Amino acid sequence: MIDFIHVGDYKTGTTWLQRYGFRYHPEIYYLGDHFENREYHRLFHELVDARDLDFDGTSLEKRFADQLDKESANGRKIGVSREALSQTSFI
Repeated sequence: MIDFIHVGDYKTGTTWLQRYGFRYHPEIYYLGDHFENREYHRLFHELVDARDLDFDGTSLEKRFADQLDKESANGRKIGVSREALSQTSFI
């Protein structure tokens, strides 16, 4: 599945890592922030913003796995960096 998740709190250099570090590192397949793939956008939105009673971790994990199976990482580590993972809109 995903090899690493960088949670990156706001104002800690996360944007710099996203723009100049992860995106261009030859050993990282960076899924992005502001995903080009709309399905990742939907999946991460559900992961971060689903209300407790609506959250279905098993289904979400399967959908992530299905989407990642479609990717061609060519041996690189798959990673994601999202500030939104450090808080939600429902706090």
